[in-house]
Amino acid sequence: MSIKVPYVRTSLVLTTVLSIIGTLQIFSDPLLFRSMAPQTVDRNFTPIMMIYDQAFAVGDLNYASALSIILAAVVGIVSAVFYKLTNRAPS
Repeated sequence: MSIKVPYVRTSLVLTTVLSIIGTLQIFSDPLLFRSMAPQTVDRNFTPIMMIYDQAFAVGDLNYASALSIILAAVVGIVSAVFYKLTNRAPS
């Protein structure tokens, strides 16, 4: 019994796209590690942590909103490019 790649290709592409999105939006793990090792994980360690810091520590909600929109655009572009690269006709 063998698994043919074209049969699982859709699942692999979806899993990879969701992983890319999740990687760009990671927040809780670095925040937890920051409480244990603040010298290793600074407040701008991930894009979401920088946005959170701008919104709640600095209080600049306008800048945090702009960064959120830029991050959403970057995530959308990266996902679309990956999808286009992997969504070719099967040979």
